[in-house]
Amino acid sequence: MIRAADIRPCPNCASRVVPVSNCNTCGSVAVRPDVEEVDRRIACVECGTENPTLFVCEKCNNRFLFEEVAGPAKEKFACILCGTFVEVDAKSCPACGAIFEEESKPATAAPRKQRPKRRVRGEFADPDVDEIARIPGVGRAKAEALCRAGFNALWKIKRATDEEIGRIKAIGPRGAKTIKDSLRFILLLPRRKSKEEVLSEEFTCPLCACVTSLFAKSCKDCGAEFDEEEIDDAIRKEVEKEADRGLLAFYDVHLEESPQDAALWYARALLLLDLGEFQEALRSIDGAIRLDPSRRSMIVRSRVLSSMKDATKAAEALRGTLGGLIEEGEARVEVAADEEVRATSDALEALTSLAVRECPTCGEGLLPDARVCPACGAKVEPVPAPSPELGLEALEEEPPVPPPEPEPAAEPELTPEPEEVAALSELERMFAAPPRPEPPPEPEEPAEAAPKETPEAEEFEEEVSVEEAPEPAPPPAPPPPARRPIEAPRPRARELASPQARARRGLINGKGLINGSGRVNGLVNGLGFMDSSALTEFRLPQRSLLLRYGIVAGSLLLAFAVAASLFPAPPGNQLAIAIDGNPGDWTGIPKYADPSPAPDPNVAIQVYGVYPEGNFLSFLVQVSGQALGDPAGYDAFYAFIDTDASAATGFQVGGLGADYVAQVYGGTGRVASATLFAFPPNAELNWSRRLPVAGISAAASGSSLEFGVRTDDLAGFSATGSTILIGADDFDGAASRAGAAITATFGAVRIRQVPLLSVVPSGTAPALRLDISAVGVMGASDSWTVGPFSFSSTTGLTVTPSSIRVTLTPASPSASVTVSVSAIGLPLSTPLAVSLLAAPAPRPITVVGEGLEAYYVVVPPGIRVDGLFLDWTARGTADTDPVPIVRGSLDIARFGGAANASGTFFMLQVAGPLYEGSLAPQKLVPAPGGGGGGTSAPPLRVTGEDLARVYIDSNSSDSAGLFVAGIYADTMVEVRGANGRLTSQAVFRWQSGWVPAPTVTLQVAKNATALEGSLGLNPATLNATEMVFETTDWSNVGDVTNVLLTRSSGPPGGTRGAPTLGPMDGSDAATAVAKPLSGDPTVDGDCSDSVYSGAGTFSDTGIAGKAGTSGSYVYICVDVTADGDSDGADEGRIYFDALHDGGAAPQPDDRRFAVFSGTSTIVASKGDGSTWVACDSSCDAGDGASGAFSGAHEVYEFKIRFTDVWGTDTPSAGQEAGFAVRAIDASGGGVTTWGSTSPPSDTNPATWGHIDAPEFQDIAVPLAGVLVLFVLFRRRRAA
Repeated sequence: MIRAADIRPCPNCASRVVPVSNCNTCGSVAVRPDVEEVDRRIACVECGTENPTLFVCEKCNNRFLFEEVAGPAKEKFACILCGTFVEVDAKSCPACGAIFEEESKPATAAPRKQRPKRRVRGEFADPDVDEIARIPGVGRAKAEALCRAGFNALWKIKRATDEEIGRIKAIGPRGAKTIKDSLRFILLLPRRKSKEEVLSEEFTCPLCACVTSLFAKSCKDCGAEFDEEEIDDAIRKEVEKEADRGLLAFYDVHLEESPQDAALWYARALLLLDLGEFQEALRSIDGAIRLDPSRRSMIVRSRVLSSMKDATKAAEALRGTLGGLIEEGEARVEVAADEEVRATSDALEALTSLAVRECPTCGEGLLPDARVCPACGAKVEPVPAPSPELGLEALEEEPPVPPPEPEPAAEPELTPEPEEVAALSELERMFAAPPRPEPPPEPEEPAEAAPKETPEAEEFEEEVSVEEAPEPAPPPAPPPPARRPIEAPRPRARELASPQARARRGLINGKGLINGSGRVNGLVNGLGFMDSSALTEFRLPQRSLLLRYGIVAGSLLLAFAVAASLFPAPPGNQLAIAIDGNPGDWTGIPKYADPSPAPDPNVAIQVYGVYPEGNFLSFLVQVSGQALGDPAGYDAFYAFIDTDASAATGFQVGGLGADYVAQVYGGTGRVASATLFAFPPNAELNWSRRLPVAGISAAASGSSLEFGVRTDDLAGFSATGSTILIGADDFDGAASRAGAAITATFGAVRIRQVPLLSVVPSGTAPALRLDISAVGVMGASDSWTVGPFSFSSTTGLTVTPSSIRVTLTPASPSASVTVSVSAIGLPLSTPLAVSLLAAPAPRPITVVGEGLEAYYVVVPPGIRVDGLFLDWTARGTADTDPVPIVRGSLDIARFGGAANASGTFFMLQVAGPLYEGSLAPQKLVPAPGGGGGGTSAPPLRVTGEDLARVYIDSNSSDSAGLFVAGIYADTMVEVRGANGRLTSQAVFRWQSGWVPAPTVTLQVAKNATALEGSLGLNPATLNATEMVFETTDWSNVGDVTNVLLTRSSGPPGGTRGAPTLGPMDGSDAATAVAKPLSGDPTVDGDCSDSVYSGAGTFSDTGIAGKAGTSGSYVYICVDVTADGDSDGADEGRIYFDALHDGGAAPQPDDRRFAVFSGTSTIVASKGDGSTWVACDSSCDAGDGASGAFSGAHEVYEFKIRFTDVWGTDTPSAGQEAGFAVRAIDASGGGVTTWGSTSPPSDTNPATWGHIDAPEFQDIAVPLAGVLVLFVLFRRRRAA
């Protein structure tokens, strides 16, 4: 962040430059001369999205990047002749013409290069995990498992086989297949280096810094194995043929360029040592030592000489190396000894400062500077403390007290020495003195037992003489003799201990009194003394077990704490709300009666409430059906909690930045799981970033669900500042969310924006209305003032509200404000926009509805991408769906397109809020076999975004592109969004896969329900351009339109059976019965075989079929009377759903079998959860099919094993499965289907019909899911 005043002027004209915001999301461009500080990214004034900061010159209008005018300025120097500042690399002065010469540098060893580091095998970082997690269906846990297995890059996963990835425990064979298939959705831009780069770039080992190359597999110094780099396969094979010789050539080439680089000589020597070329290795290591005589180079030289069997030279080199090590060690020992000498001197100084004298009144010992006796209180005169240089002699110079003792022999006078040496000498003299005779032991008192002697005590008594206090004599014995001064006991003669031993000896309480009489004032372990006048016995303390007991107790407490977090206890009896599913205890507690409609009554929220009690937060949700009432699957309820009141942090949902979410899911009226999760600040839209925090209490009963969260688990929670949003989802497309965000303090305000005009006239006119209402019943004394209102509007537009604020009361809980606008002097057809920006209130505010978006005076001619859509009124066409789309935000209502010389335009409108996004992008299903708990199927996308795609066949006269819903799409536009906002937009070209096309310009705009855009396709390439529109959510469920011919009179309506969430069977699903046959029919494409005389029959317009069983096979024969022309491209397909569980996409139990006309080759496929893949060994080898043109129409006949139909060879009689037939004539006959009126879809088992197993005489065969689909591909072309 730099100040705007510090921005450099324009490099061209030296004029002022100002920052510019060029938004890539909403397309707005705004000059920002008002900002005081700028950074590398600047927020858009319209939508708030951050974009790279640009600068524009006010005079010459040239644009510059941030680094060009705001980055660090280039270094300059002054010309020595004229003083003009010039660039560092300038060769001459532009003012005076002086020629600059570079200073010559002395030839020295090359400085150490800054080389990048190779990665060790198995090493990975968070960016690697994030990169792998981009694969649809791969969360962070699986990404870490892949990285740990060595697949830490997308190109490694793409290169690996399914078997290699399937060996990873967390992935498995099925997950490996899903990952490889999902990888197709990720654009892999090769980052392979050229051969010149591979052979020229130098790297270092991250462990030992030895120089290596990009193609080396391991380090020649430390042996570390390197991670594999992305290199072209041809180059890899070439360098791996002679890896060591190639590495040697690598070193030789770089040494020719840098002969003074010691690191290169060192690495070359190691390589030659491994190759056995010892003479050349010796020459290389000598070169390294000459440039950098390091310790490791000497060691390598010894290794080389030893390998050469030249014992003399090797011994000399090794002896020199060890000698250097010994000298280094001795230097360290000398430093340590000096430090110990200083410590000893400090100890002696403290010791000598403790010389004591007797109190003349009571005989107690006194410090030299004492003025009052601590024992009797008598006043004494202080005496100066002895100097440290006098040593222990100062302690013995006090007048002796009878009985007299001989004075110690006079010491010779010492020469002056430094303080440290003097202190050390004093201690040596003390150690060398003869030991004093020990006094006879005092008789022990009979009342006290003698302490048990231990080896430690004996050793201690050998070094320290403890003088016991004499026992008082019985009368009439004379009084005890006067006490003599405390003296240091003289230990036995010994030599001065080593420096290491001296370092372990220190002072203990060397200057403190103990109870006013005794003190410890010397060195322990035989070097000091104790005042033992107050001691009667000595005991060594026993080893304390307190630490051990403390560790055990702490471990138990930690275990209890972990168990308590995993099994949270329900709130105590003191709480007013009991989490039992009974809403009776909510009587008298205010709640929000705010219905939220949903197709599934079990998730249609009617009433919700939040009640705080101490550190517990209780929630109540009531629906119009049964809470958690899904009889076969799961329903889920959520409470998103934003504790930091910031929409920019946490999981973004409904305008909140949720830091936590309380999740409760279950079925049949029972709770299966209740957990509190936390989101990191940078979660954004990524649902998979959540982490479990704690279990929560939850219970359901009837239409009510109760659950509770402890606020101690919510960091930063505030009853008034933390915002909460309630939501529900049935995982089948129906969801609802509370109509307002609330807090733990009751009450909320909702403001609905209602546009009044689509064209604003000249002058002043009412254009927008604000409907303000209180959510929930206000208290009798409540009064909420909302306002003042502030608005964002188009520049040049005057906005005037009828009132700048309103007050809501129990008598008037709602109010309206009319907003008038005045536009004078604006160009006609100018797009105008007005929306509410802010409205302060004492309760949280939720704004719903779009603001005003209108044209000024007249609607412009032609198509303009501005988000107003009035120019599409006569150009769009309605869409119809045979199968209703559950989510209105995905249900396409209208679509349109145009392609001409001025551009390629498209428009898409949905029935609900566009880009609403999923509340929680997950699908929870019961675990197999029932029981508690659930599993979450890995989603293709975990960000909860909705997608809108436009597939464009720019030239319908060719077959270039991907065949999608009847066209060969060569261009695709993809726009993503969530929470009503766009998150990304891109254009792709088909080049054996979808590849980004950044050179194709794309502009999009939206309102609450519609999206429009244009892209810059070359008009010369347009020929009868066709389009297909598609919407999907994170689970690939959505809607798709029929083909739109942009230059025809109008597109045909309807949809083409896209994957949708709907019933398990299609609308008006038909049923066929596979009856037992008299024998095995010949599979030859002829339904007139007499064996079919007892088969079950089925028919629809243009199609008739027979179904029967024989042995362990089902025989299906279909006459497609609608296809009366023979075409080798005509195709028939049949589909089986073994579990009869429907679904929006082919599942692993689903099968598809296809055959082309005139062939007997069966093409078998199975589902993988999202699409069809090769069946391989999963399908029976005896399956067969035949297609033929017979009887003036196409005929398709199939033979399919029971296991591929019902999943077993022993199905039960009458077992039902899904069944459907589709046939498509490639030459233009259209699509013919049987199974339902949906009609049946190629990829949506939910649109299939039924087939029933017969009453078998010998065995019972379950027919769980058979779908017959004959697909006749038709190519639409321009007339």
